[in-house]
Amino acid sequence: GVNFLDTAELYPVAPRRETQGRTSQYIGTWLQRRRREDCVVATKVAGRSTGLEWIPANREAPPRRGAERRPRLDAASIVRAAEAELRRLR
Repeated sequence: GVNFLDTAELYPVAPRRETQGRTSQYIGTWLQRRRREDCVVATKVAGRSTGLEWIPANREAPPRRGAERRPRLDAASIVRAAEAELRRLR
């Protein structure tokens, strides 16, 4: 069976503000019906990108509109992205 799942804060592709993180939400719903210890979930964070300024704002709960800035790949950004991903995965 399947036990390794790969996701990213940017999924689904093509990335859009309205759908960002939805893949992780679907995976979280799927995982609720399984034993967590039987699955491995890998994720990735968005690095420095032009045109994706809404990504850092979506890391907040609830998303902070108007807080757009270019994604960064530093320790604080990675922690915020991982915490947001865990919220989506439940």
